[in-house]
Amino acid sequence: MRMLNPTAENVIAHLYTEPDFLPPLWRVIYQEAVRGHHVLFDHVPHGRYASRTLTISRPGIKTGVSENLQKAVSEILKASSITDMKKIIRGLNRQERDILFHMYERAIRRWQDQLKSSLN
Repeated sequence: MRMLNPTAENVIAHLYTEPDFLPPLWRVIYQEAVRGHHVLFDHVPHGRYASRTLTISRPGIKTGVSENLQKAVSEILKASSITDMKKIIRGLNRQERDILFHMYERAIRRWQDQLKSSLN
């Protein structure tokens, strides 16, 4: 197999740009999420969340759940490794994990849109 020269490698690397507005750890999480590998969540059934339109202010979400999610998100953002983030997520109940996953998917989509607009 022929080796690429450094210039060709740079072109390939630039084709797969990553969002400069994210910290390095979140760039990894973003890149994996775009590829369908949700490294923060252990089990994500395909299509399970596709039709959901949850928002944190939805009347069906109890105040206690919302407060727990706020604390969890704060801890996740302060965590220094993916392992620590996963431990926090595993500590949530199923409803909280479902809502958190939906919020995470929305953030990934927003980051994708922001990255696309910066490339145009």
